[in-house]
Amino acid sequence: MDSGFHDVDLQPTIDVVSWWLSLDYGHLSVATSTIKLETFMTRRNLPSSRGFTLIELLVVIAIITILMSLLLPAVQRSREAARRTQCKNNLKQFGIALHNYHDTHNFFPPGVGGTSGSGSNNERLSGVVFLLPNLEQGPLWKKIRGAPLQGGSPVAVGFPHPPGDLPIMLCPSNSLPGKDPATNSPQRAYVFSVGDGAVMFDNLIPTQSDIRGPFGWRSCRKMRDLVDGTSTTILMSERSGGSVSRRDQRGLMATTVGVAFTPAGAWSTVSNGKVEPIGTAGIQSITEMGQFWASGEPEHNNFATVISPNGPSCEFRNSMSGMGIPGTPPATSARVLSASSYHDGGVNVLMGDGGVRNVNENIFAGNLNYDVSLPTGESPYGIWGALGTISGDETIGDF
Repeated sequence: MDSGFHDVDLQPTIDVVSWWLSLDYGHLSVATSTIKLETFMTRRNLPSSRGFTLIELLVVIAIITILMSLLLPAVQRSREAARRTQCKNNLKQFGIALHNYHDTHNFFPPGVGGTSGSGSNNERLSGVVFLLPNLEQGPLWKKIRGAPLQGGSPVAVGFPHPPGDLPIMLCPSNSLPGKDPATNSPQRAYVFSVGDGAVMFDNLIPTQSDIRGPFGWRSCRKMRDLVDGTSTTILMSERSGGSVSRRDQRGLMATTVGVAFTPAGAWSTVSNGKVEPIGTAGIQSITEMGQFWASGEPEHNNFATVISPNGPSCEFRNSMSGMGIPGTPPATSARVLSASSYHDGGVNVLMGDGGVRNVNENIFAGNLNYDVSLPTGESPYGIWGALGTISGDETIGDF
């Protein structure tokens, strides 16, 4: 019977030659001896392989799980930091473009402008279109300018849209809905400030050009108009795109009837960050914002420093009847759109001096019950409102 042990002969003979140097009566003698060494070793035959036990496997899985739970958040934070930096760089490019435009024309572009008359764009062309030569998009500007009536409506099929997205118009963190299937228009995540008030319409026609912010309808401000200071006046911000199916308040505009024209009224249309369903809270319809890059409509083109960042956006109406129908009594519409982003805790904004700041979503936004169509004097909407006015005479500290 095999005991599992074996004697193995490993070439045991080794000749060792030793030399001695000795002196014997003045003679050198060499002695040589040969030693034979016998070496015997034993070893045990072991199995060729051995598997993991269940406990060992569970321990390894637990260690890997712990490591992943530690590493994944760090990787996600690193990626978001890179996206936030890219977003700031985009806004800085807009700042450079605006300042270069001002150097050339001695004023900023209008927030909304264009051609008027039958078949025109009805002066609903966004100011970003006029900035195209300063955003290294000169050929696209020439194409739009050379088209009949400057391309017509920017939300129409025939408008000369670029063939693909314009990267400078998009925040990497933005979650955009699908494009409009009829026009395939590129989308946009950066919008102009109209200050601390609503954009007012009667029968869908804008009623005011002299607003309290830097950009308005047919309004071209100069640097000297920023009386409150360029470092404390916001020119642009980012805004999220949204999907009706997701109902995230950051990217949608709710059209309401019977809701107070106040920030509190806007907050009543949302719950837990979601827009309430149509037919509740006075909501008549919901619009996805940021769908048309060239449109000057407020939901695609501007924001107001009325409702704090990442808050709800609303179009307040006193009636849905007669809207846009010539000869009918005016139906008043007040659109208040919020700045918003998918960055954690706030939004990036472009200041009048070209700097880019991050504004916390919890910034003080003042009186939630003040009518959005009637602000005068110092902004009633706190620090956030004061950052939107160009000449409100507010004192603004750190923010």
